[in-house]
Amino acid sequence: MPTAPGWTERARRDPPADAEDPPSCFTLNTGLLADGLRILDLDIDDAILAHQLRTLAAVMLGETLIRSRVGTGRSALLYRAAEDQPGKRVLAGRLGKVEVLGRGQQLHAFGLHPSGTALVWSPVSPDMTQADTLPAVTEDQISAFLAAAAPLIEALPSQASEAAPELQGGHQASAHGPGAHGPSADPLDVVAALAVIPPDNVLDWDHWNKIGMATWAATGGSLAGLAAWTAWTERSTGNHDRKPADRWKHFAQSPPTSIGAGTLFHLAKTTQPGWTKPSEATKANRNTSALVAVTAAELLRTEFSPRAMVLGPFLPEKGLGLIYGPRGIEKTHLTLGAAYAIATGTSFLRWSAPKPRRVLIIDGEMPAVVLQARLAAIAALATSEPPEADYLRFLALDMQTDRSLDLSRDADQLDLEHIIGAAEVVLIDNISTLVHGGRENEAESWLPVQQWALGQRRAGRSVLFMHHAGKGGQQRGTSRREDVLDTVVSLRRPADHSPDQGARFEVHYEKSRGFHGDDAKPFETALGAGGWTTRDLIDPDMALVVKLTDEGLSVREVAEEADMTKSKAGRLLKKARDLGLIGQADDA
Repeated sequence: MPTAPGWTERARRDPPADAEDPPSCFTLNTGLLADGLRILDLDIDDAILAHQLRTLAAVMLGETLIRSRVGTGRSALLYRAAEDQPGKRVLAGRLGKVEVLGRGQQLHAFGLHPSGTALVWSPVSPDMTQADTLPAVTEDQISAFLAAAAPLIEALPSQASEAAPELQGGHQASAHGPGAHGPSADPLDVVAALAVIPPDNVLDWDHWNKIGMATWAATGGSLAGLAAWTAWTERSTGNHDRKPADRWKHFAQSPPTSIGAGTLFHLAKTTQPGWTKPSEATKANRNTSALVAVTAAELLRTEFSPRAMVLGPFLPEKGLGLIYGPRGIEKTHLTLGAAYAIATGTSFLRWSAPKPRRVLIIDGEMPAVVLQARLAAIAALATSEPPEADYLRFLALDMQTDRSLDLSRDADQLDLEHIIGAAEVVLIDNISTLVHGGRENEAESWLPVQQWALGQRRAGRSVLFMHHAGKGGQQRGTSRREDVLDTVVSLRRPADHSPDQGARFEVHYEKSRGFHGDDAKPFETALGAGGWTTRDLIDPDMALVVKLTDEGLSVREVAEEADMTKSKAGRLLKKARDLGLIGQADDA
C-alpha cells in the first residue's frame, strides 16, 4: 500500500512507482487502485448479514471476485465501471456500512489487513484476472443495489432515497419501504423468491408480466425491484425481446393493485417446498444469536435428545465426516455404497443405517455414464430399495450444461439450497473438484466451506466429504478441515495389494468422536463379483505366526523365530485358526 503523500499519482504511473521502489518495512500489504472499478466494500461484521449482501450483489450485479478477511464478515466484491471513472459512494446504516470505492480510492488486496487479519480471495486472485473480464456495472445498477441494501443494514430513509436516481422517463423510484399503491417486502426476500422461480415461462407474456407486476408492487417500484426482475428475465434460455425497463414505467403509470409479494412467495414455495424468506431466517438467527452462559446445575438438568446414527458407528445425525484415500482406490464405489445404505436403511461394509434417510450426492468428478453403471451394479445386488424416489438423488456436474459449482462461493451455496431441499444427508465427492477458492493447503481457503458445512449441521443435516490423499498418505491440503469434523476415515492399500485386485483397501478411523473400542477397529474390505466382503486386519505378530506356521514350524520354533514367548505364540495361533487364517491340523 502507498506510504507517502501523492500516492494516487505514483500509483497511476506505468509501472506504479511502488513496484520500482525498494521494499519498506512499514508496508505489510499490497493495494489495488480503484480507478475505473466499482468495489463494493462491505463493512459488516455480522456474518449472516454479510452473506445476504454478497448474495444480493451476485444476483443484481453478477458473480465476481470476493476478498474476505479471516474471522469477520467484512469483505469486498470487485466490479468494473461500465463507463467513465466514477467516484466513491457510501451507504451507512445502524448495522454497518457499504462503500462503493472508485477513482482515487484503494483497497487492501494482498497480505495483512491493518487489523492484522489475513486477506483471502475467491474463487481466484485478481492478479490472475484481466480487468476487462470483471462484470461491468452501471451507476443505475449500483443505485439499485444500494437501495436494496439500505433496509438490510437499517440505513436512514433519506440516505436510501438519495441512492436511487431517476429512471428514464422522469419517474423517481422508491428506495424501500411500503409503496404508494400496496405493501412492500424485504428486497432480499423478493430477490430470493425470484432466484427460485424458474424463468422458463418468459416467452409467455402474461406470466412474464405477472411476475413483473408482483415485483413492482412488492418493491414499491424501486430500482432494486427492476434490477431483480431484469435479472430474472435474462436467466431465461429462450429467445425473447422482453424489455423490463419499458414495462416498469408502464406499471408506474398504472400501478398493480391486486398482486404483490405474496404471489412471488407462493410461487417460490410451490417450486421449492419448504422455501422460507431469508428475512425470517435472519430474524430467527438474530433472536437466538445472543450469547448465553448456563450454570453447571443448569447444564446437568438440561435434557438433550439422544444423537441417533445416520450410518453407524461413524456418521451421526448432524454429523460432519471426511473419507480420504489415494487416487484410484475406488472412493466413488464406497460413496455410492454408503449412500445407498443410508437411503434404504440397510447395512454396508461394517456400517449400518437404522432407518432410511433422504440423501443427495454431489459429484464433481465422475462421468455420468460411470455413475449410472456403478449405481446399477449396486441396485442389482441390493435386497431393498429407497422407500421413495427422492430418497437418493444426484447432482452430477457431468450432467450440467455450462455450469460449474464451487462450495466456497456464496452464490453457489445459495443455489444449492433449493437442490438440497429435504435431504438429510449430503455427500460431497470430492473436495478437489467442488472447492476452488484459494490454495488447497491454506487453512483460510477452507473457512467458507467449513461455515457452509456448519450451516448444514445447524439445519439438521449430516455432511460427508470425500477427498484425495497426498503423496505422503495423509489427506491432501490443510489439516484444519478436521477441526469441526466428527469422524475422519482413511482408506489405505494393503501392503500386498496388486492392481488386478481392484477395489481392495483398509479402513482406518483417524478421528472417532463418540465411538471407540471394537467399533473403531480398522478392517479390510474388497469388492468382488458378489459384492463387498470385510475381514479384520491381521495383527503384525499374528501375521508372522501365520506365515511361520504355514512354513511348517512348530509352536516352539515359531516362538523362537518370532522372539516371543511360547504362550503368546500359542494364543496367536489359536486366534488365527478361529479366524480361518490357517488350517486346523495339529502343530506339534
